[in-house]
Amino acid sequence: MQNDNENSKNTSVRTTENGFPINQASFSGIIIGIKELKGGEAISFGVSQPKENFTGATVINVYVNGAANVKMFKDELEEFNKKKFKKQDSEQFLSPLVFVKGLASFSTYLKDEITNNTVSIIANEWTIPKTENELQQFRKTYNGKNPLQNELSIVGIIGRDVKISDKEGKEFSQISVAHNYKVGEEDNLESKTMWLNVYVPTKVVPQIKNLNLEKGSSINITGKLSPYIYENEKGKSKRVTVQASSISANMKKVIEQAKVTEKVQTFASESLEKVAHVNKQKERIEESEKAIDQIEKMTPKKPKIG
Repeated sequence: MQNDNENSKNTSVRTTENGFPINQASFSGIIIGIKELKGGEAISFGVSQPKENFTGATVINVYVNGAANVKMFKDELEEFNKKKFKKQDSEQFLSPLVFVKGLASFSTYLKDEITNNTVSIIANEWTIPKTENELQQFRKTYNGKNPLQNELSIVGIIGRDVKISDKEGKEFSQISVAHNYKVGEEDNLESKTMWLNVYVPTKVVPQIKNLNLEKGSSINITGKLSPYIYENEKGKSKRVTVQASSISANMKKVIEQAKVTEKVQTFASESLEKVAHVNKQKERIEESEKAIDQIEKMTPKKPKIG
């Protein structure tokens, strides 16, 4: 279901940059733990999908904003529950499956003096099975016969110089990326920044090498959301990484930077030409002064009368 989500129109003025999504996340799985927020103006719920080899689950929190959208989502969920679809032998109960698409929202917070990072999806599109055939397609996906949806496409700026690491002969990198966006009404927008930790696996390392990335470079990232629990001597904390499958240069920024560089080079060239002209004029004046001095020395002085 496609919706004109109130939050989506306020969170990002443009949806693409040179055809690449500025911020678009998609995820599919089982709906768990629905909560009403803001007196029914919004709801949140988890979407759970099994990890590779079914070793645990990845859960992403999803928000649906706006009373009309909340009602629409609830109606579709109620319709699913009323269908009384047949359970498979492996299913203890029939959980509603969902596909969501929207904006990824990364945040950081402190709990017990430990920094936690989380990611949510602010949904502006979703699909809940309405027929037995649609449910079967979802089941095939969820049971590993087709890949579950987990993809993020986002534009960001590199926060520090890129370093390539090596572990047991395999190269990888961790990139800190800032995503800039705007919130508020169109005539009163406020700029904000959220930070992403991007993991670059071995197969993607050649891409960042070819781009000669450095602090301040603008890039397009495609990858998947990967929340996990990190534990050290201070305790456990929630972390989230974007596992990159593709990284490319943001050509709009490259072109803008090239234009700026060209202007700087043109200005520098013109400045050098002006300096050279001034120096040449100075040399001519000095040569003229020397010539006058020589003429004065060669001219006989008039005898004094008196």
